[in-house]
Amino acid sequence: MRTFILFGTIILCVISATAQTSKGDILAGGALYYNTVDATTTTPTVNNEVQTSNFGTNLFGAYFIADNLATGIGLGWSKSSNTNNYQPVDLTDVQTAFNFEFIARYYYFHADLIKLWAGFGVRYGIGKYDDQYYSIDDQGNTFADYITDDINTLSIGIGPGASVMLTPKLAFEIYFGSIAYSKYQIEREDDTYSYDGSSFGISLANSFGFGLAYHF
Repeated sequence: MRTFILFGTIILCVISATAQTSKGDILAGGALYYNTVDATTTTPTVNNEVQTSNFGTNLFGAYFIADNLATGIGLGWSKSSNTNNYQPVDLTDVQTAFNFEFIARYYYFHADLIKLWAGFGVRYGIGKYDDQYYSIDDQGNTFADYITDDINTLSIGIGPGASVMLTPKLAFEIYFGSIAYSKYQIEREDDTYSYDGSSFGISLANSFGFGLAYHF
């Protein structure tokens, strides 16, 4: 399996003097992310190639309700697609969702160039899932078709992070690892199919993120 991960960043423009984490201060930021995975499964009779891509963006704002402790909200949009050629034709499933999030962050280490913190988040997402499948017509021709499902997601997690101060007011942020509970629901629009699943675990691999934030 070959994996390529590229993270870009976006940031809200604000006016600031210094990067503070005192009661009454405000934190704002955001990020873009893009991830692709190519995989090939080979058996004596089947050679299946799978391509997966994920894209998303989010913005957040938080208010320091106490020294070193900020709470706030986030808003994001995500799109993921999965293409495979296991069937007679290439099939691509596409999922899009809007995400709403409550966040909390506690800063426990301060230095001139770096700040360490622990983050907590509760994220709820709603969206659509286009499930593509293949059909055969009366003449024996194979073609792709799809059906649309409604999706709902819920995740609750906590994880560490670091802010590298590029300037006294601008921070380059790194997120790595999490302990999280997640729930995923699918409901077909014609009520012929539904799925409800959940998971809990510690994630260290493939859980790095990058962004920018302003303290003001």
